[in-house]
Amino acid sequence: MRVGAIAANTFREAVRNKVMHAIVGLALIVILCSKALAWVSAGEDVKVMTDMGLAAVTLFGVLVALFSGANLLYKEVDNRTSYLILSKPLRRYEFIAGKYLGLVLVLLGCSVIMSTVHAGYLTTFVASMEEEEVLRGEMLRSFYLALGQAYFLIFLELCVVAALGVFFSVISSPVFSAIATFCTFFIGHGLRNIKDLTDVVESQAGDLILKAMYWVLPGLFMFDIKHYAAYAQPRSLGTILGCVVYAVCYCIVILTLTCVIFRRRQL
Repeated sequence: MRVGAIAANTFREAVRNKVMHAIVGLALIVILCSKALAWVSAGEDVKVMTDMGLAAVTLFGVLVALFSGANLLYKEVDNRTSYLILSKPLRRYEFIAGKYLGLVLVLLGCSVIMSTVHAGYLTTFVASMEEEEVLRGEMLRSFYLALGQAYFLIFLELCVVAALGVFFSVISSPVFSAIATFCTFFIGHGLRNIKDLTDVVESQAGDLILKAMYWVLPGLFMFDIKHYAAYAQPRSLGTILGCVVYAVCYCIVILTLTCVIFRRRQL
């Protein structure tokens, strides 16, 4: 009950924030302008619009997570409201859990809005295609299945990014928290190449560092299936479930560390 109350309050505060409205609005503009780039492609309109739209949902979702997560705890401490909240019969891990769940609800709402607009825009475009170009039957079902999987994995990725944002917000200022989370996001997408480097690096120390980075940092690249969605190639159920298990486990570990650090802070 207490966690739910904190989550609901966090969600209400975020929804009232005009900066978040601007981020989502800009994302929708980018999605609706994807057709402009598709015109320069050689018969690859749907693929370009799909890939660009999914990229926009991801990038602007991350910006929402960065903006909201970086200020999540700092504002409470800076405004002294955390002193009042924590003076009540409320455990610190409940406070962190409530804040994180509220942020997840915000990301869910933003993801649903952006994904719905993107899917609706694609559907409108597909319906307006010439008869010989229309996706039909099994291909159309595969396309929408892969698209739905892509939306779902993007949301999971945003949940991991949000957990990292909450973690960094406990140990640093909002600016550093946003920068650290954003850098981790890009590194997480580049980890797929780090494992290959271990076969090239001759130094044992370098090999250990690369392996540590691969296993400690979030493997966000596994949530990126934009290419498969663009070519109507849905992933297997085992792959999707593996991503779910990884996201849940990683978020639990990061939030546990966050709670340990926050419990030791003098507030």
